[in-house]
Amino acid sequence: MSSGNLKKFLTKLDKELQRSSEDYRTAVTNKKYHVFTYKSTDLRNTLKLLLDKSTSFDNEGREILRNIREELTPLIAKLTKSIRKEFESIAATSNKTVRVKNIRGGVTVTVFEFEGKKGQRDNFKLIQNAYKKHLDNFYQDFLKILGKPIIRKSKSAKGGKVNVGTAGQAFNLEHYKGASNIEMFINDAVHAALQNIYKTSDITGIKKELKQYQLETVLQVHKKVNQGKVEVKLGSQLLNVIQSKEEQGLKRDLTKQLRNAIQKLDVVNLEGSDSLLEGQRKKVVKTVVTPFKKSKNFTVKHENTTVKESGPVALRKKPKVRRNTKTQAPLARKRKLEPREGDNRRSMFSIMAMINQKLPETVEKNMSAPGLESRTGRFARSVKLTDVSATRQNFPSFGYTYDKEPYQVFEMGRGKAPWATPERDPRRVIDASIRELAAEMALGRFYTRRV
Repeated sequence: MSSGNLKKFLTKLDKELQRSSEDYRTAVTNKKYHVFTYKSTDLRNTLKLLLDKSTSFDNEGREILRNIREELTPLIAKLTKSIRKEFESIAATSNKTVRVKNIRGGVTVTVFEFEGKKGQRDNFKLIQNAYKKHLDNFYQDFLKILGKPIIRKSKSAKGGKVNVGTAGQAFNLEHYKGASNIEMFINDAVHAALQNIYKTSDITGIKKELKQYQLETVLQVHKKVNQGKVEVKLGSQLLNVIQSKEEQGLKRDLTKQLRNAIQKLDVVNLEGSDSLLEGQRKKVVKTVVTPFKKSKNFTVKHENTTVKESGPVALRKKPKVRRNTKTQAPLARKRKLEPREGDNRRSMFSIMAMINQKLPETVEKNMSAPGLESRTGRFARSVKLTDVSATRQNFPSFGYTYDKEPYQVFEMGRGKAPWATPERDPRRVIDASIRELAAEMALGRFYTRRV
């Protein structure tokens, strides 16, 4: 393999990623083997989140749902029965390509890939169309029970508010934890580029070559996802938007890394000076031939091993100025200097920079249930120390931040149940990660604060 082929591969991959991931979803992901799960508990959780985020109700969602329980329970039971019946009807005429299994408070539907006279079936649309009408009727009945509209804040809406008047604005199909559309999109883009440049789908050789050119971080976001099955459930449109932002962030990050990698490969082969690889080769030749050149028994002929350097010229050393020792006054007794405030502050900023270097990967490593779990790595990459100050007792106090939109929904005191819990609070995993890195530096006592 060569750096030229690697550059072609990265350029091809960059081109593949410029395609619309939505077009890919319609053409590829939607037609894969889908498993859809509807649960009445997911429905209640979505309603609760909707009411929690609403500006038109003073009480919390849990209390509101408790107050209307007698009217709401039969509505949910009716919806569950209707959705089960709809899918059973589809399964009966599907030639065994749709299977239905009733579960407690819901239903699980398996929709296999199927190609008929009109082409490949859109399984995502099949699922969506099956429940849409019944969910629309349920939601309108739910609004009648509430007696007033559900209004929530929205930065994109006129006036900063939106009336959640339809089921489509409240509910959406969510991916279960696992292979999301964007992960499949990236996965397929990687293999398309591999097939085009290297005529293989084996990424092992590429990883070795990336490491050789110190570009091994470029494809760390590539995940071996199960392309044969897509799992979805009925959930909150609000959380679906959060997930969509995460996924698009993942795509942007990868695109940025690819373009940086292509620029690095251009630097490796700069004309005018010896490339980094050529320079290393000349050094090896010089090491091998030098012992033979020192011997009188050999005549050695070899290429010029002087490495052509480019870049700024090294500054000449200033000549040493000799001091007149005869007239010099006796040296004063050395005294211990206390560190000045400015020196200490500079030292703390150096520590802050070192922590920031490892903080994202440490946060991602420490994310696990029942706390926040890493899906795309976007949350971990957003965490960073922003400043350092001293407390009254002169201990360091590090300020940090993370993407509050959308992750502050999990923070105690800012977000609301069921999303905000002590275990899921972002501050918990961030503080633990900062302390883990500080312990490696033997930093001692310090404080953290979210800014």
